[in-house]
Amino acid sequence: MFNKMLLAGAAIAAASAANAGVIFNGSGGSIPDGSGSIVSTITGPAAGTVTGFNVTIYGLQHSWLGNLTAMLTQVDSGTSVYLFRKIGATNGNGAGRAVQANGDYTFSDTVGANLWTTAAGLGSGGTVDSGNFRAATLNGAFTSFSSFAGLSASGNWTLTVTDNVPGNSGSFSGWSLDLLFVPTPGALALFGASGMILARRRR
Repeated sequence: MFNKMLLAGAAIAAASAANAGVIFNGSGGSIPDGSGSIVSTITGPAAGTVTGFNVTIYGLQHSWLGNLTAMLTQVDSGTSVYLFRKIGATNGNGAGRAVQANGDYTFSDTVGANLWTTAAGLGSGGTVDSGNFRAATLNGAFTSFSSFAGLSASGNWTLTVTDNVPGNSGSFSGWSLDLLFVPTPGALALFGASGMILARRRR
């Protein structure tokens, strides 16, 4: 009976190998007002290679969203992608659009809208509601998480949020990395021996 359970666990793990998923959560805090960045680190799961993911910033509040930049980095490889960058600013200088952030914002490669187009439809002082968005850089140009494909899922991942212009303050309560990856054969053997697959850990 025990051997059958082990075999069943191994079969489940092998079947899910191409799309194992787990959510890891990071801390938030106050964003330095025009004087630096807050960097929050998540340590990735068991060894494997990245196939895709979503990133969510929770409880982001700021009275001038166009001042902010948010960047995701896989530290070991040095690979970085902007989630958003000075929304409404046409270059790297000055302040962006005077809209407010107040919600949870999820970024992926599968959504058409981005924060630039959403903010453009709001008047000065309007609020960008919680939602799902494409990651983008200056002028609303889409960025892509494809540059992370094939990198190691383990190691440190950082979210860096920077307030580029003084005069308006903000914070966020936390963030999550909803990671899809292919576990290494050794990791699969471990899952099979325990009769379990990766469980999703939610905020």
